[in-house]
Amino acid sequence: MASTSKFQFSVLISLLLVLFFWSVEGKLPQSCKKYECPTYNVVEAGNGYEIRKYDSPVWISTPPIQNKSFVGATRNGFIRLFNYAHGKNKENKQIKLTAPVTSEVSFNGGKPSIVVSFFVALENQKNPALADGLSVKRWKSKFVAVKQFGGFLTDSNVGRIVASLNASLGGTKPSFASSKSFIIAQYDPPFKLFDRVNEVWLFNYAHGKNKENKQIKLTAPVTSEVSFNGGKPSIVVSFFVALENQKNPALADGLSVKRWKSKFVAVKQFGGFLTDSNVGRIVASLNASLGGTKPSFASSKSFIIAQYDPPFKLFDRVNEVWFLSE
Repeated sequence: MASTSKFQFSVLISLLLVLFFWSVEGKLPQSCKKYECPTYNVVEAGNGYEIRKYDSPVWISTPPIQNKSFVGATRNGFIRLFNYAHGKNKENKQIKLTAPVTSEVSFNGGKPSIVVSFFVALENQKNPALADGLSVKRWKSKFVAVKQFGGFLTDSNVGRIVASLNASLGGTKPSFASSKSFIIAQYDPPFKLFDRVNEVWLFNYAHGKNKENKQIKLTAPVTSEVSFNGGKPSIVVSFFVALENQKNPALADGLSVKRWKSKFVAVKQFGGFLTDSNVGRIVASLNASLGGTKPSFASSKSFIIAQYDPPFKLFDRVNEVWFLSE
């Protein structure tokens, strides 16, 4: 099993981090001293990113704009929202300007669609002015991975900016996946040339990145099922669904529901942190404990590592290796 020691198990270490970190007051962008912005707490400040917990902001949003140009779609959406704020709404009302303006980019069949949104000031959130072709979106509390950057957005630099946040996350937070969607938040008007503030935001499944925009109850363990095909490993990371949600789990693009039938599992418990160098030894240890007496629990084709603790817990950690009966 020595070959099993070469996997990147470090991707799992921080999966539950955002739920357990204590909150500290976040520092808002400079633009929020002039314009009202949605409030949040910073729950983790990493190297080149923040994990924020947003309260429950309200947005006025355009319908999806089908446009290969991020800049073009954002400009078109912003014009509609600018007109909305300056009286083109059903109340003919001047709306207080806020920040940021966000552009949520999602992909369907490889084609981008962009929803541009305008943050609704607190004084208007209970009954926002409505307008034809625009909709009200109310967030529940959400956790968001954020990277701040300056300058102007262009069609050529958006992809690099999103990739930069992924790189800052370091592969340690797979629940913040950007392959299907991301948001660019712009805090400054287009005529401001210097000291501009923008952000890229990524969401995760448990905190609302699902088709119901629903907060999902966190559970334990998080499991990593390792299997081999032609000697090449593949790893499926899974999140246990709480009993209250098992009948109709919230769905999400790029994630699937797996329902186990009754299973027999050989289990060995161990402590400490997983590393790329110790996984093989841990699997071999369970094989040795079984002593060759239970051939139906074979680990040569697959095994599961179950982790029960958040990554910042340094002591008394609980993990398990599982072999499923064939």
